[in-house]
Amino acid sequence: MDLIEIEKRLDAALSVFLENDTTLFDDNLGEPVLSHRIGFYLQNLFPNFFVDCEYDKLAGGDKERPNSVIDMRPDIIIHRRLHEPVDNLVVIEVKKGEEPESNDKEKLKIFTDTNGLYRYKYGFFVGFKLVNGKRTPVKRIYENGRVQD
Repeated sequence: MDLIEIEKRLDAALSVFLENDTTLFDDNLGEPVLSHRIGFYLQNLFPNFFVDCEYDKLAGGDKERPNSVIDMRPDIIIHRRLHEPVDNLVVIEVKKGEEPESNDKEKLKIFTDTNGLYRYKYGFFVGFKLVNGKRTPVKRIYENGRVQD
């Protein structure tokens, strides 16, 4: 699946999320709640994959981590569990605001490094900005360990 198709599906899920769940922002709920709801909408759009939140597997499902690996759990992933060859399609970091924190930027670089331990094909930062009182998604795309401009 190519980036254009993935982004189209992500945009559709974000649209439904913002249509149905803006009260989560009003109630000042945490990012795990936002991630769960976005993941819920993504699942139907990626029927041949699992959409999981806070899933901490390395590429190929390897649970043996080198001592140098920090325990990182992405907010949302789209993948095939324990699939060989590795099929980690998308990793998403979600923030209520419109700017990623520096640790999210670094995590997305690590998650999308094609020679790294996770090897996600694409990474997305998804944040939300207020425009005329309405929430609007902000996205940044990561591929091959770098942010795309």
